[in-house]
Amino acid sequence: MVVGAGALGLSLAARLWRAGAATVVVTRTGWQADLLRAAGITVEGDAGRWRAWPEVVADAAVAAGAPWVLVTVKSGATETVLERLDRLRAAPARLGLVQNGLDGFKTAADRWPGPVLAVVAGWGARRRNPVTVQEGGQAETTVGPLARADRALAETLACQLGRAGIVARAVADPWPAIWRKLCVNAAINPLGALLGRTNGELLADRVRPLLRRLAAEAAAVAGAAGYGPGGDIEAYVESVAAATSRNRCSMLQDLEAGRPTELEAILGAVLRAARERGVATPTMARAYALLRRRVDRGRKGKQRGRSGRT
Repeated sequence: MVVGAGALGLSLAARLWRAGAATVVVTRTGWQADLLRAAGITVEGDAGRWRAWPEVVADAAVAAGAPWVLVTVKSGATETVLERLDRLRAAPARLGLVQNGLDGFKTAADRWPGPVLAVVAGWGARRRNPVTVQEGGQAETTVGPLARADRALAETLACQLGRAGIVARAVADPWPAIWRKLCVNAAINPLGALLGRTNGELLADRVRPLLRRLAAEAAAVAGAAGYGPGGDIEAYVESVAAATSRNRCSMLQDLEAGRPTELEAILGAVLRAARERGVATPTMARAYALLRRRVDRGRKGKQRGRSGRT
């Protein structure tokens, strides 16, 4: 069961279905479920254009008994989704959380009674419309246990993802990978969102120094938290931007579509950890302030639009 029909959710569900897994997609709205049942999921990428036809529902109870529940919603929606899944708790499924940030992983580990695994996604995708997703390349995906789970379960899920064409590796402790992904997101997402550029365009000569500076500040915070990303994090962030060069980062996609962003889950999480540990992050603080103003302006604009309707 894949809960969430955004870009990563549609991409993941389509790949699992094509690999032969009995796959159910749980959407947030009934109208998207109706569209997906009628049109299927269309995937555009390096392999061309293809279509998948997983089962689609708007009520998670329909899929009760699924051995795996893969949650692909944004970090801030995790608690709401877990409440929706309460009816499955008589026989807790294995939960795989495909997410950015830190808080969602902690929430799921505390709230879900069954095994919880982190899926630190390395592939990029953009939802072109409610039934079409465009994939934008991939780096390695890491799978690891968070609570009531072990390395063997992580190996099982990593193998299933591998059969679906996702380059995945199981680890005993996912937290270093979670922080490493947070460093990547804290560099790529704010810069892509502020400049309106694809990941690959962030490697341009005039932009790259900012990308490297954001990555270095995030890595300093991760190190202070005890999860130093290891190696040359600036070079690693550049390699991810190159591997997903055609992708428009999720924060940019959300800004353009007028959706809630993961500003707090990504930059907010790093800045909170920086303040707690006394780590200086001037470039990231400036990027956060600029994005906070843009998000707030967008929210006020939507509120004015609603109040002006008749």
